[in-house]
Amino acid sequence: MSAWRRLGPEDAAAVARALADPDLHAWVEHPIGELEADARALLVALPADTFAVVEDDLLALATVIPERDPECFELAYWTAPAARRRGLATDGLRHAAAHALRERGAQRLWLEIEPGNAASHGVAERAGFTREGVLRAHCRDRRTGLRHDCVVYSLLPGER
Repeated sequence: MSAWRRLGPEDAAAVARALADPDLHAWVEHPIGELEADARALLVALPADTFAVVEDDLLALATVIPERDPECFELAYWTAPAARRRGLATDGLRHAAAHALRERGAQRLWLEIEPGNAASHGVAERAGFTREGVLRAHCRDRRTGLRHDCVVYSLLPGER
């Protein structure tokens, strides 16, 4: 298991390097277009419950995103290209889920995954999430602005 810890301001340089990955652009907005400034803005914008593995570079992150309902949270995760296929995404998703269930009193955790993202579907399933179905034209690609389908997975207390 990797050393997951909260992502903080001291990680700005590692986050800036990670922002060069186009996969990260799919779910993170870049307000300025300058990596260092974007990294600082992202660190301020990310939810407080954002955890990461940083070993000089940002290898992976997982975040607990509050919803209007204080017992429901969306989870999101990302792994750097060089760190993929090492179990970090599954480990991070499990870490974030355990935190939300234990520390935040979550009664429902959920994920949105693009239908064709087989790797992410595997992560969700290995972390114990249940596939619920497809929300048609529910998600919006941050790069293009186009809507696309999302597969929803969930995890309830006691299912892990």
